[in-house]
Amino acid sequence: GRLRGYRVAVQAVDAPGLRLLGVNADEGRRDRLASTPAREASEDWLWPHHDDDDEWAKRYGAGFSLTRCDLAHVEGCEARRGQNGLLLASSRRVRIVGNDFAWNSGWGVALWRASENIIAWNVLDHCVRGMSPGVYFRGQDSAAILLFEQCCSNVVYRNHATHSGDGLFLYAGHETTQRTGQGGSNHNVVVDNDFRFAVANGIEATFSTGNVFAGNDVSGSDHGVWAGYSRDTLIVEQRAVDCMTAGISIEHGVGNRIVGNEIEGGRHGIHLWWDDDKELLAGPYGQQQDTRSADNTIEGNTIRGSEIALRLVQDEGSTVRWNDLGASAVGLQLEGTTRPRELAFNRFVGTRRRRGEAPRALQAPDGFALDPRNTRHLRLADEDRPDVAALVANRAFPRPAVRRPAPPDVAQPRRMPEPVAAPMGRDAFRIGPYGPLQPSDAAVLPESLEGGRSATLFVFAPGPWEVCTTSGDVEVEPARGSGDGRVVVRAAASAPARPLPFTLEICMPGELFPVSGQLLPVVWDVAWYLLDADPLAEPESVGRAFAGEPVARQRVDALLFPWRAGSPPGVRADRFATRARTEVDLPAGRWRLRVTSDDGVRVRVDGREVLVNWTRHGPTEDKVELDLEAGRHAIEIEHMEIDGWAWLEAHLERVP
Repeated sequence: GRLRGYRVAVQAVDAPGLRLLGVNADEGRRDRLASTPAREASEDWLWPHHDDDDEWAKRYGAGFSLTRCDLAHVEGCEARRGQNGLLLASSRRVRIVGNDFAWNSGWGVALWRASENIIAWNVLDHCVRGMSPGVYFRGQDSAAILLFEQCCSNVVYRNHATHSGDGLFLYAGHETTQRTGQGGSNHNVVVDNDFRFAVANGIEATFSTGNVFAGNDVSGSDHGVWAGYSRDTLIVEQRAVDCMTAGISIEHGVGNRIVGNEIEGGRHGIHLWWDDDKELLAGPYGQQQDTRSADNTIEGNTIRGSEIALRLVQDEGSTVRWNDLGASAVGLQLEGTTRPRELAFNRFVGTRRRRGEAPRALQAPDGFALDPRNTRHLRLADEDRPDVAALVANRAFPRPAVRRPAPPDVAQPRRMPEPVAAPMGRDAFRIGPYGPLQPSDAAVLPESLEGGRSATLFVFAPGPWEVCTTSGDVEVEPARGSGDGRVVVRAAASAPARPLPFTLEICMPGELFPVSGQLLPVVWDVAWYLLDADPLAEPESVGRAFAGEPVARQRVDALLFPWRAGSPPGVRADRFATRARTEVDLPAGRWRLRVTSDDGVRVRVDGREVLVNWTRHGPTEDKVELDLEAGRHAIEIEHMEIDGWAWLEAHLERVP
């Protein structure tokens, strides 16, 4: 059957043995997203931390929601273009096989306190939000597969789950991390899945024990595998090509085995570390569990073309052997008190140069020396010679056999869902106002546009389009195109320094997209200053900074600085302050000033303080409405950045 437009199309409670076969529940309820291609909105982040009272279904909706339905069978079903495909809570031995839960804005399959279930042969691509190629990549806790809060002994096998927030997001749950310090989402087996091009992590698995990840493809993700606070976990034969930050990352991991993985490119191949995570280490989990980075085995991996092939920071007693760490700028980097238990029989061959630097097989604290059983080609300058290249290629390098687990006994269903044909890669994401857009979908974002002297529209189109009407003192470029593109709306050269409203329409075959907006063609004088102390712990540090000379200045036509992890040119990333000033001619009336900041912000209009959020916070929008007389008004915004992300953005609009 077909069900359309429901918050939850099929909801079952206390229905053991339920069978759902061939049910279509496409186009269910989903959030309208506040994020745009130009700017992430923090309110779009999902919150999966509570579901004992069916909070997921009540808050987010789904095609299918099953609670306490042991031995249920879900096969051949479809739930696309909603927020979630299937939610499964407090259930055991359920088979979720051969379904299509792709193109949702939240989760494809999500489990809560659900164990011994099988999730296999499903299509779960593009379960995603929080991604704009080249602008931000967050994922916002969306995932193709979610295992949350004491989900144990599940089998996840042969799912096609590309281009999602995470491919697999596994978390022990707050019961473990914040209340008891015990338990976890343990002993799950995740084998032969396609998790490529995840926005954040191909696989994220944290605070849990005894999980097995074998033969999965996590290429093109930010982190291929993120396994923070994992214990006794097997990570074997993953393929991680061109992951941005690392192929495999583990903080505070103990007793894990990282064996026979193929990693290429990225900043790090494998990165293990301990850091002083004070709040967590002081809590129930940190007090009851071993939270060192220690006793891990890194064996038989091939890592090529990374900036740092293998990096260990504050790691104790790990074994590193039989790894091929060639063709990276640094083969092995040891930091802090790191002392491997065994470091032997690794190959450091073909180490490549970073610009301006000599290649290095090893970076380590003074006094550390490689075990002579490690092989490395010492005549790096000769590597381009054909005879040396042949020697390197043919050098015998025996390795232990990789013992990966046998594949689960889960037969392929007779009728398999087919993924939608769509471009692949990190540039292939198209997120509309309600979630991921398929190649045949059209959208124009944002529907309400604002900027300084100019602003940009994002056009998602399967074919030709054109700007068919405009009103207001603006110019558009380009006026037409084909396929995805951008349209820049600019204030005319003669436009005065006051708010400039406009409208336009973009036409596509059979569709019309109206857009309204406002430009504010003023000039902001922006200056940046360095802080010599934490501005919250020592408030006078801001005054000292502003009393001195700025380290950088800039004149801009819009106050739009989404620095994220970066900073203004020539300014360090943390502990800086910003002061921005402008003047604008306004007609009399009520005006709304919206300011997004990370961290603190305070605003004065005509010398009067009208808005203050002088705290440490993530990107947060604050608003103030002002009754202003006709004439010229001065606006001054002060901003401070403590650490982490940084953001400053301001918009002025008339209140209807």
